[in-house]
Amino acid sequence: MVIGHSVARQTGTIMITRIINRLMKGILQRTDNSSYLNFTLSHDKLLLVFLVLFVFAPTTLFAACVGAVGENAVNSCRQELGTNPYNLEARLALATTLDKLGRKAEAIKVLNQGMPLFQDDAVSKSTLEEKRWVIQQQRGKRSTSNAAVRVKIIKCTKLKGKTALKACDEGLLRQPENTDLLVGRGKALLDLAPPKVIDAIYSYKKALSIAPSNQDIKRKLEYAENIRQISVSACMKKSGKAALSACNRALLKGAIDEASIQARRGKLLAAINSDKKASVAKRLKTNNKPVKQANSQIITVKQNSSRPLSSSPSSQITNAPPVVARTFSNAPLLSGITY
Repeated sequence: MVIGHSVARQTGTIMITRIINRLMKGILQRTDNSSYLNFTLSHDKLLLVFLVLFVFAPTTLFAACVGAVGENAVNSCRQELGTNPYNLEARLALATTLDKLGRKAEAIKVLNQGMPLFQDDAVSKSTLEEKRWVIQQQRGKRSTSNAAVRVKIIKCTKLKGKTALKACDEGLLRQPENTDLLVGRGKALLDLAPPKVIDAIYSYKKALSIAPSNQDIKRKLEYAENIRQISVSACMKKSGKAALSACNRALLKGAIDEASIQARRGKLLAAINSDKKASVAKRLKTNNKPVKQANSQIITVKQNSSRPLSSSPSSQITNAPPVVARTFSNAPLLSGITY
């Protein structure tokens, strides 16, 4: 029957407690010619030393195996399994650490080596098989994903404009913290017409937060900042819509000049709105003028039509013969009557 590591530790602790109680009853002897304690080499003390070495030494290795990271954890777990190959927790911890380090083949090998040790323990064997299956699935997915991301990196860094930007965004969906994709995205944003300087700065800053010692990223970020300063200068010196457009391009949240740019934008918007109102008022005034002239002409015509007819030239004609109206009839003519 295989005894687990935790059970062995508890059993050893109980045995050590009993032995210490026996030692306290008189095994220790004090000599008359020395000032140090002299232990009698008895069967109990030899058993005590053996249990301390067997129980507590592996416990220290196991704690380092579970608590440490990287190669330190790997070494501690291997030593622990060398002392107690039936320690399931140490075997799983070693496989997990190797998996995180990218050494998946070694992780699967460690799990396979534990399978024959737990033939009679269905639960432990099932745990090892499940862990192995998870690592194998991740191994296949990551290899496919990495190949796809490499293609996106090539397109992102070699192409330009919208095509490059699309490849960068698609690659970042798979690996959001890939510095190559973040830097390529910043360059693609600067290649657009007009360039999206603020978005490029954000992309460079995120890449720099991941790799703070990367000098190439620092230089690219400084270049983007210099482009932004050109827009800041245009925002402050120009006027009208050109200045407002420059302010919009230069506005960076959290920057030192954010407040001054916002204030400048407010003044430009107020001036542009004032000019718009004046232009609308002028246009309305111009459109209403012909209507007033037409109304005055209509009034003049009405006044002229109300004057007497004698004032007109036709009314000055006098002694005109009266106009006799003649009537015509279809009746037959009668004889003896002059018509």
